Amino acid sequence: MKTAASQTEIQIALAGGSLIKKCSSLVIALCSLTGAITAQADTSIYEPYCFDSLAGSAGSPGSINGTGSAAQFNQPWGLTVAGDGTVYVADTLNHVIRKITPAGVVTLLAGTPGTNGFADSPSAPLFNRPTGVAVDAAGNVYVADYNNQRIRVVTPGGVVSTLAGSATIGVNDGTGAAAEFHNPFGVALNSTASLLYVSDQNNQSIRVITLPGGVVTTYAGQTGTGGYVNNPVNSAARFNAPRGIAVDSSGNVYVADAGNLVVRKILASGGVSTLAGDPTTPFLSGFNDGPGAGALFSDLFVSGPFGGPCGVAVDSSGNVFVTDQGNPVTFRGHTLRKITPAGNVTTLAGTVGTPGSADGAGVNAGFNFPAGVAVDSSGKLYVADTVNHLIRSQCCCECVEKIFVSYNNGTIRKFDTAGTPTTFATGLSAPKGLAISAGSLYVANTGANTILKFPASGGSATVFSSAGLNGPYGLAFDSTGDLYAANYTNSTIQRLNGSSGSAVPPFPVTSANMNGPVGLAFDAAGNIYAASLVNNTIQKFTSSGTFISDFVPNTGGLSAPEGMAIRAGVLYVANYITSVITMFDVSNGNNLGNYATAADGLLNPVGIAFNGAGHLYVANAGNQNILKFTAAHVGTLFSNIFNQSPDFIAVYCEPVVPTVTLSLYPGLTIHGSVGCQYRIETSTDLINWTPLTTFILPTSPYLYLDTTPATGNRFYRVVLVP
Repeated sequence: MKTAASQTEIQIALAGGSLIKKCSSLVIALCSLTGAITAQADTSIYEPYCFDSLAGSAGSPGSINGTGSAAQFNQPWGLTVAGDGTVYVADTLNHVIRKITPAGVVTLLAGTPGTNGFADSPSAPLFNRPTGVAVDAAGNVYVADYNNQRIRVVTPGGVVSTLAGSATIGVNDGTGAAAEFHNPFGVALNSTASLLYVSDQNNQSIRVITLPGGVVTTYAGQTGTGGYVNNPVNSAARFNAPRGIAVDSSGNVYVADAGNLVVRKILASGGVSTLAGDPTTPFLSGFNDGPGAGALFSDLFVSGPFGGPCGVAVDSSGNVFVTDQGNPVTFRGHTLRKITPAGNVTTLAGTVGTPGSADGAGVNAGFNFPAGVAVDSSGKLYVADTVNHLIRSQCCCECVEKIFVSYNNGTIRKFDTAGTPTTFATGLSAPKGLAISAGSLYVANTGANTILKFPASGGSATVFSSAGLNGPYGLAFDSTGDLYAANYTNSTIQRLNGSSGSAVPPFPVTSANMNGPVGLAFDAAGNIYAASLVNNTIQKFTSSGTFISDFVPNTGGLSAPEGMAIRAGVLYVANYITSVITMFDVSNGNNLGNYATAADGLLNPVGIAFNGAGHLYVANAGNQNILKFTAAHVGTLFSNIFNQSPDFIAVYCEPVVPTVTLSLYPGLTIHGSVGCQYRIETSTDLINWTPLTTFILPTSPYLYLDTTPATGNRFYRVVLVP
């Protein structure tokens, strides 16, 4: 393939295969800057949305049809949702188009799983890495067939035809096969399904196709010429590797301009502008939320297809949703972002820079290089969680945040979000570090050299482990579910099997400068950070326990570091003596300044923990209170009702317990999430349950009455419908 003299071809891998990506000189400039970018302090503003898995099995690529987790995908990139709730998926590395019912039933719509190629055969059609899909009201699915350089159409019956493009890579406009594309990535229909917009990724332009005629013209940018230019005239604008594309009801087009690390808007009346991202320095990457020009997205990964803003969708209110895909080198992305019509950016779900697959809300939800995003008519979101091989959907947040705090008088207390406490446990022996996993609270019972395990909802403790423990303080779970303890007394780190509590070799581990480790934290790569209180250092180890370095040496300004937390690529450290919380760039250890100081009310801070909305709770031992800081770093008093010093903090989202009542009163009171769907079930023996009705919860609490109760005693329960 020949390119212009000003362009360079970069070979990049796509999970076992390869494609040629034509980068302009601007993309090459981005590539050369990747390792030199300095991370900024965390300014992420979380607006926590809940996500769970609609279909697929995390970490298990395949091509199996089935329901929910019984189905398998292989790096799905694009998806769209029809009016009836059916989700259509470009299952990219399976080279097929799949469909998912609202109940999570996955079937094959078109293509031959595992076989790439080109064929419009009604019985055995072939695709070659399809990436984008759009669906019209009649159920016809339009496909960006990335490596076939074509736009295809699939009827509801699975019959495939080619709308435009041919095997020839090029820039020509034209009708049907006379038109040319270069790796078309995304497709989006206007509200009347008369126009299909295409992000022609490696032609650096936006194309439009008339329907049903198949006439292709260049809508914005100049085919074959990349760059970064906003302009009132569409043809004078420039794009750099545009990927996701969406159209609102007014005909405005939104583009994930991945190579420029920004999201662009093309007015229906003409004119290209930048909706979010830095328009003056388009290659500045990061993770900042905030007003449009101050927001930053992850950078591209130069040796793979990932990174930057990737998928876009727009709801009926004009909010734009963007998958910030991520970069495995700089630990950014892996999140879903929201841009308001005014250009304000927030983060909805995912932990910045940390891949994961957990269901949950805000930072408790995990994504792994998410690509496509879609929104249905009710505003519900769907995400193609590409490297997890999952399709995720927005769920109702059926949990209530609880804050656990250990105290120096041997108690654990649990607070609600208003700061109202209950006594969770008493009579412990100098309880210190806290950690939560799978609905259980783990407590470092330091004076007894044990770790206790409590049901997080309340109840009696069991001894989880005493293996290798010697003055355990800080606790932290890794991504595999194993628990780590910082042994203050003998200056070691002990790893414990998350199920049995047994010691995991080669742990315990230590290093020359570890003296009195207190806090523990893990970064996105699984590296361990230990705060050495006596030596004023932060030690860094690999996940296997090999010492890497004094990540923050004793000349780094620490003063009795205790609690730590890592969020959005930033390490937060509570300095007990100087009453300061300091921030460090996880990628290089650079000091990013102070998050909070004594001027903000700190006095001998110990434990710190973030909640799903990005608020930071601080155990402020010197003032015997707990402070809460907003995502904007504004601190307020959370609780000061005890005359004891708080030590460590853990935050938990406690599930709402379904209500069950006896039929002496024919119904039940439901406490739940307004707007979510619930199912009422009945039983006479509390074993066998029969569905009675399904409805959307209008208010909470809500009294449901059974107008036709059966004779005799009857039980009721409510179940959240996914």
